[in-house]
Amino acid sequence: EQISLDDFRIKILSEMAYQLGFKGVLKFKKMWKAIRDFDYEAASQEMLNSKWHRQTPTRCEYLAKKMREGV
Repeated sequence: EQISLDDFRIKILSEMAYQLGFKGVLKFKKMWKAIRDFDYEAASQEMLNSKWHRQTPTRCEYLAKKMREGV
């Protein structure tokens, strides 16, 4: 299934993949569903509701904010 994303959010996912690996990012199933629904608030919340957030809160919070706000 294809997902249409703006370049800005593609960069956010690329940063996540750099840290977590491609397979790691694929595990964020609820985040991906929210992205497919263009619900970036929910996608942001799913990023924050993760083991990744507990491990690297500063980076995760920064990227989640960017995902939510689109800037």
